[in-house]
Amino acid sequence: MPSCLPPATQGDFVSMNNASMWRFQLNTDGHTASSRLGHLLGINSVVLKERSPWIEYYYPALKEGEDHLEFNDIHGLVNLLKKVRVRSMILKHLSTADSSRCLL
Repeated sequence: MPSCLPPATQGDFVSMNNASMWRFQLNTDGHTASSRLGHLLGINSVVLKERSPWIEYYYPALKEGEDHLEFNDIHGLVNLLKKVRVRSMILKHLSTADSSRCLL
């Protein structure tokens, strides 16, 4: 991290190679490289994308709810994370139930 940042904002940098270790990937305007979303869509994490008036050439091909989830502001992001957490617990339970039926 550049030393010009105040200590409160400094943290460990996560390379794109290690980004897939995290369940969620956040893509916001002004805080990411312009081509980052394309890379994030290629790893096995849930991509949380800020709604934006600026678009890349491939944005029209994206389908919210299939390859990413969108939010408007910080409050929308918090609510989205709460919903995703509940859904992931339900899906985990269902996948476990499905797996146990396969063993019969």
